[in-house]
Amino acid sequence: MEGYSHLSVPIAELREGMVLNQDLTHSVGLRQGRVLTTKDIGRIRELRPVSILQVVISQSLRAQMNIRESDEGARILGNEQGKAALKSLQIEHYREVLGETDTRKAMEDKTLDTTLRGIVEKKKSVIRGEENITAFQSYKNANIDKFINSVKSVQMTAPKDTINIIEHYAQSHADMQSLAGIDALDTKTIVNRSGTYELSTSLFMDTVLNKKSVYTSFVDNLVVDFLADMGYELARGMLAFLSRGDSPHAFLSSHSLQVMIISLVTAIELTRMINKKSEALESNDLATFLSISKKTFTLEELVNLGIAALLHDIEFRKQVPDLKVDSVFSMQQQSIIDLHTSNGYHIAKMLNIDFEVQRAVFQHHERFDGSGYPSGLHPRFFTKYTPILIFAEYYTEMVTKNPFLNTVLSPRDAVVRLLSSERVKFDGDITYAFLKAVSLYPVGGWVLLSDGRIGLVRSVNSDKLDRPTVGIYFNQSFNRIEHEEVNLSKCPIEIVKPLSWDIVRDAVKGPMDFIYH
Repeated sequence: MEGYSHLSVPIAELREGMVLNQDLTHSVGLRQGRVLTTKDIGRIRELRPVSILQVVISQSLRAQMNIRESDEGARILGNEQGKAALKSLQIEHYREVLGETDTRKAMEDKTLDTTLRGIVEKKKSVIRGEENITAFQSYKNANIDKFINSVKSVQMTAPKDTINIIEHYAQSHADMQSLAGIDALDTKTIVNRSGTYELSTSLFMDTVLNKKSVYTSFVDNLVVDFLADMGYELARGMLAFLSRGDSPHAFLSSHSLQVMIISLVTAIELTRMINKKSEALESNDLATFLSISKKTFTLEELVNLGIAALLHDIEFRKQVPDLKVDSVFSMQQQSIIDLHTSNGYHIAKMLNIDFEVQRAVFQHHERFDGSGYPSGLHPRFFTKYTPILIFAEYYTEMVTKNPFLNTVLSPRDAVVRLLSSERVKFDGDITYAFLKAVSLYPVGGWVLLSDGRIGLVRSVNSDKLDRPTVGIYFNQSFNRIEHEEVNLSKCPIEIVKPLSWDIVRDAVKGPMDFIYH
């Protein structure tokens, strides 16, 4: 296990492998997060933009340089904190390698697509970190040892499939561990970046619809960047997107990103939940392990799920390019709603993406009780991504303004509906995973408390899902009061009722950027 240090280093002592912890864009053209090469160091020494440089280094490199932990200017970070900081810096470096213009051109240029695909793989390697392989082998070996006798008793054609499932489970477990080690961005930064994500989504949709040949590393890159920004704090993304009000970008790009966030929040929590449950199984319970572990997601599958979410309503982009939150469909346009899943599937088929992703686009309005459309399918015909996508799409439509429904529910009211009248339409494990990730009063929802104050649900208390942590901002008359973070699991204050974002916005009548601090 390596520790990491933030150091102030004279430029004469720079070494290859150090990670730049400040921008040198105006003088040298290097950004924070750059892993310094010999060429970079030579240029810095030649131009001498500063005499002392801020860097991050590993314990092994620090030892090679004979730097003591007590040396002035060295700030030694703990293993987990240091690795998270280093991952963030490395991801930022890889974002700058190709540049914004060439990244967009990669959708139409095969050479740039190949370059971007390599960058995406490097980003995924950074997210996983050095310990991912070790963790994978550990989880794999532990489960093979645990179930070895049961595996031997399976018919001769099945052991290989069983080992494959165990390997998939082990990779998903290791990947969740890696995501938990990401240094997630704060909510305000996510809000600032949300417009960039929406613009990228719009550009991808338009390129898919307008070009005969489209390369897909661009959308892979979009989802990987989002995961790198969020880590395991995806609920912050929910807060960021729910709280912004009307988007300056096209409705469909905002809606698709919101569906992606809910999908990823749910899939990550479901995977962690299943992994924990699998660890508690007895050695003779191989059948249960093989059944439930199929619901876990690896990093590659999370990316596929994100792509399915971004593409699920692309037919509307084609048929109603100016679709808005308050658009009203005529009787003639109603057929667009009825056919958008099948037509969207045919658009997705033109892309070089996983076939299961294409099918998920087709199935995203199906239901577990067979009441959905276009085919009224039952779960045995669903792709791996379908159960989460149909849940995420439904929840997003319930809690955000959109042209498909007349009434917007508060997150809490949507949860109540999911647990009552709509319960049979969705996978119970997925519903529970979502609630475990965002609470029974979901992150990003406003609530009136029993002491008369009004606050925003900011984080989850997993042991008490009905008592989250709330940021207090207003009194009962919506006048600003001193901000306070209240953990309801540790005090007698209770939630009286949820409040919709529309009620809060109408009452406040002004910007609410203060909720991001």
